Amino acid sequence: MGVYVCEFEFVEDGDMVLAWPFWPGYAAGTEGCGLEDAVAMAADWLRIMVLDCLAKGEAVPACGFGHEPERGGKVIAVAIEADLSEVPAMTAAEAARTLGISTRASRSSARQGSWTAGRSEARAWSARRASIRGWMRAPPLVARARIS
Repeated sequence: MGVYVCEFEFVEDGDMVLAWPFWPGYAAGTEGCGLEDAVAMAADWLRIMVLDCLAKGEAVPACGFGHEPERGGKVIAVAIEADLSEVPAMTAAEAARTLGISTRASRSSARQGSWTAGRSEARAWSARRASIRGWMRAPPLVARARIS
């Protein structure tokens, strides 16, 4: 379980409070009905971003500290605890059954990058459920005939 911190700028906008994260390369945020709700929404936003990085095997960006307000609001650091085990996943056999293919073929497809997969700390192979669902919704690739 890791602790992840990101500063957000909270800006009042009528009845709402907008929360702008200081997340590198990201220009959108979240909002809430009042500061307390906006902080809770910011924590949810941060959890989603962190879990997405963990599921893809990417490093969670260092957000840094000491940001100055850019929109006339106030900067508050939001912290969460998160772990890869929180990302819904399925075993290689479950992925194979879902896709109607063999376990070996599902592992091979994962190695080729067809969906996000990896090994847990217990060394069990797993595929991220959202990644499998996305792959199933994608249009099928058309195979080319081999010309001799």
